[in-house]
Amino acid sequence: MWQDVQLTSSGIGVKETEISEIELSRAAVSIAYAAVNSLQADWDVHHFADQAKVSPNPLNSDCQQREKLAKYFKTPSFGHISEPTTFIDRHGRILAWHLPEILVADRMEYINSSVKSLRPILDKSLPKATKGE
Repeated sequence: MWQDVQLTSSGIGVKETEISEIELSRAAVSIAYAAVNSLQADWDVHHFADQAKVSPNPLNSDCQQREKLAKYFKTPSFGHISEPTTFIDRHGRILAWHLPEILVADRMEYINSSVKSLRPILDKSLPKATKGE
C-alpha cells in the first residue's frame, strides 16, 4: 500500500530558501512509486494532439472542442486514484503524473502564500469575452 512506503513529515521547520532532505526523499519515493504504478488510456497522444488544435476563438469553442474530441477519444474511467500514478497512452508515452502529497504541508502553504500576489495580475491577463461571441 502507498501509505506503507510514504515518508511522513509534518513539514515543520520548512525553510523558504532550501529544500530539506526529507522533502527530497519524499519526492523520490513518490516519483518511484508512480513510475511502477501506471494506468493506460486507449488512445495515442500524438493523434489526440493533432485533433486538439487550438481554435481561433478559445472562449466560445471549449464545449465544441470537447464534444469533437469525445467522438474520437473515449475518456478513460480510472475511478478514484489516491496513490502516485503515471498516466500513459497506448504506446507507453507519459500523459500526466498524479503525485499526491509530494510536498509537505508547510512547503505547500509557503508556495500558496508566495503566489497569492500573482492572482490579480493573472486575472487581468485573461482575454475578456465580447458581445456576440
